Amino acid sequence: GHIRPPEKHNKGIRYGGEAQIDIQATDEMFISSGFSFDENVVDSDLFFGEDSLRVRNQPEGAIFLQTEYNWSDRFTTTFGMRYDAYKVHTRETATQFSPKFSTSYSLSDYVTVRGSFGRGFRVPSVAERFVTSSDFFPLESNLALKPETSTGYETGITYLGPFTDYFSLKAELTGFWNEYRRLVEPTFVED
Repeated sequence: GHIRPPEKHNKGIRYGGEAQIDIQATDEMFISSGFSFDENVVDSDLFFGEDSLRVRNQPEGAIFLQTEYNWSDRFTTTFGMRYDAYKVHTRETATQFSPKFSTSYSLSDYVTVRGSFGRGFRVPSVAERFVTSSDFFPLESNLALKPETSTGYETGITYLGPFTDYFSLKAELTGFWNEYRRLVEPTFVED
């Protein structure tokens, strides 16, 4: 029943783009490379931080490269890397280099083993860093939030083959381990 006046409306825009090129370098090697850029721009009295600004923006960019190589009909490896940069605040940029590696080997026509490793990265959103509100309960901005990071490992075996004359069966056994650091979560602050 309560409508906010137009000067209190929240306005947000997200724009960006990505370019990617895929190259079949040889019969055995496939390469993908490119870059991306996008930006969030928000005008809101909810994101009114300690610097007293209403308009927030978060430009983000990345470059990436991935190579897949088929050593034989049974053995494939993939190596990739990505470099991300996010403007965290007017004075600070967060960056992350994220490598990844995976391999798979077919033991037979029906059984494949695989393993992989990779890193991930996520910068806190504009809302997570700058929200300030007391509508329902007090929320405080936190410009000191650091990016979340993750590291993942996986290994597995897959069977994909005939089960009977009329059916096939796919069965997988996978083990994985993920490590997450600096997850963004709300916390209470002493008054």
